[in-house]
Amino acid sequence: MARAFVTGGSGFIGRALLRRLIADGHSVSALVRSDEAAAVVASLGADPAMSVLADASTYATAASGCDVFFHLAAQTDLAADRIAHIAVTVNGTKAALSAARSA
Repeated sequence: MARAFVTGGSGFIGRALLRRLIADGHSVSALVRSDEAAAVVASLGADPAMSVLADASTYATAASGCDVFFHLAAQTDLAADRIAHIAVTVNGTKAALSAARSA
C-alpha cells in the first residue's frame, strides 16, 4: 500500500479523504496546525504532523518518502482578510509544492 501525506486533513474534504485512504489500507500522515486538528486526524487513524503550512521546511520530514501528496488546505473563510488568504492559500500552496517535490 502507498504512503500518503495530506494537507487540510482535518477539514471537510480532508476528513473524507483520510477515511478513504485508511479504509483502503494506506499509511497516512496529515499536516495539522492545532491540537484540535491533531485530535481529529488521529481519531481517523492518521498520524498528525504539527506544522505551519506556509513553511515547507517544517513538514518536509513528515512528507519525506511519501508516495502520494494531497494538498487540500486553503483559507475558506470568506470573511478572512486578504493577508490571511494569501498566507494560507497562496503561500501554503507554494510550500506544499516544494515539500511534495522534496518528498
